[in-house]
Amino acid sequence: MKTTVKFLFVCLMGLCAVSCTDYQEELDALSYRVTELENLVSQVNSELQTIKKVTDVIADGDFITDLTENNEGYIITFKKHGAIQLKHGATGADGKDGKDAQAPDITVEKGADGNWYWKLNGQWLTDNTGNRIRSNAVDGKDGKDGKDGTDGKDGKAVAPQVRINDKGSWDISTDGGNTWTDTGTPASGKDGKDGNTLVQSIATITIAGSSYVRITLVSGVTFDIPIATT
Repeated sequence: MKTTVKFLFVCLMGLCAVSCTDYQEELDALSYRVTELENLVSQVNSELQTIKKVTDVIADGDFITDLTENNEGYIITFKKHGAIQLKHGATGADGKDGKDAQAPDITVEKGADGNWYWKLNGQWLTDNTGNRIRSNAVDGKDGKDGKDGTDGKDGKAVAPQVRINDKGSWDISTDGGNTWTDTGTPASGKDGKDGNTLVQSIATITIAGSSYVRITLVSGVTFDIPIATT
């Protein structure tokens, strides 16, 4: 009888060890996934801010004063708008047992008025009054009336923000994070976990000698930014 009890006790301890190991592996996998998604959100928001600055540079007629290449891409310094880091264009890496993680299709397009406006899934992003949301800021114009007028205020422009909601889809905000809208785009492949995911809006960065830098977005939009001549 004692032998039987001892045998059952050993079996139960073995099952417990297996169960605890499996549980810990699940916790580790969950923690890894959360970290990956947090990094993905940070990356997409950073790229949207970069695109906004590039449209500011184009609209303002700014130019490049310094260009430095590093392991991640290029550090580009503009005369008026400071420096930005542009990472080498790339596509997503395969996820584990599933598809690449996805990001909402957010891009910009030049309007008839010469300004750049945000688009989501091919449609113009609009505010709550139906106006298209501009990417680049616009300088205020001088006052009129024959006297020295005061400069108008700079036009406001924002970069959309994104997050991943509790359904695993991307939310987008166009008012600084006060309100959010579900884009319906899943943040990861439906069949498995994310791998070392890299989702970028910038497809290529081309240096045209000492003349200009061409930035091409995944959407096909291109920006040619002149390099200052010395």
